[in-house]
Amino acid sequence: MNAVPSPPAWAEREPDPPVSSVPLAGRLWGRLILALGERLWGKPHPLAGRDLETLRTTETLHFRSAWNAYLAPVVAIRGALVLDVGCGRGGKTAELGRLGARLVIAVDREEAMLRTTRDHLKASGVRGAVVLADAARLPFREGAFDVVLSQDTAEHLEDLPAAVAEMGRVMSTNGKLCIGFAPYPSAQGSHLGNFVALPWCHLLVPHPLLLERVRQRAKDLAETSSPEEAAALRQVEAWERYHFKHCLLPLTLKGFERAIRQAGLHTIRRIRTGPWRFRPLLYLPWWSDRVIGEQVTVHVKGPARPTAVLLRAQATDDLRRIWLGLKRRIGI
Repeated sequence: MNAVPSPPAWAEREPDPPVSSVPLAGRLWGRLILALGERLWGKPHPLAGRDLETLRTTETLHFRSAWNAYLAPVVAIRGALVLDVGCGRGGKTAELGRLGARLVIAVDREEAMLRTTRDHLKASGVRGAVVLADAARLPFREGAFDVVLSQDTAEHLEDLPAAVAEMGRVMSTNGKLCIGFAPYPSAQGSHLGNFVALPWCHLLVPHPLLLERVRQRAKDLAETSSPEEAAALRQVEAWERYHFKHCLLPLTLKGFERAIRQAGLHTIRRIRTGPWRFRPLLYLPWWSDRVIGEQVTVHVKGPARPTAVLLRAQATDDLRRIWLGLKRRIGI
């Protein structure tokens, strides 16, 4: 079970912030909230669905759903030269090839991810290539790609404005840039869901206590696991702690929009998903970051679309989801 890349050796040796650095009141509050969260949302098992094929299938289905619902109406993929920035395990990269892309180039800064993507492309019969590179320094000529896509990557980029500018640079004059991400303040923004199921845990609980809970949960599970499972648990735990401390940035919707403007790009489509009971809050500045599930946007180098057009696309998506929900409810 080698579905998760190993963190750098220095990160494994790096100690976590001590719990003693948190004031007593903060420690009591954090442990109370964590205990309440486990009672209400349970304790996830870090190895549940962690085999490579299951993770890749989940990645593929997530992208396919977003593509069919939000991107397909405005982005032509057949015959296009496509760049996938932050390819992950290769699920969406292969899906882009199956959608008819002429060639898909996958970029990631993790060699382990590139290896799994390359193997998956070969097994899927998709014409593509993988490149080890940083999103802020893409090794391609200006205007090389018809479509540039980045899914679930923006919140991990140290220099988002530079990365967005680079993606815009390598996009052709009539090309499209598609970006999907969940902002840091969102319910699952911690990316610690394999160990802590509590929504907004990174906003409610001091971070040293969260890291302590991850370590303790992995230790408790390892004591009753086989040697192979215990090794896999250590790998998942080390990666999650490294990821939380070094690869997760406090990106907000407003910060993302600022990066798009700085790059000289314009938004032609913007869809925000979230729970129905919080739907009206998706349009309010502070609340939208916290109740959103994901934002999917499409950008071009041409003139900007009026805000009314973007809101109309959002309203159309809301009505479509209501209709689909009603159909499921009455069994049509």
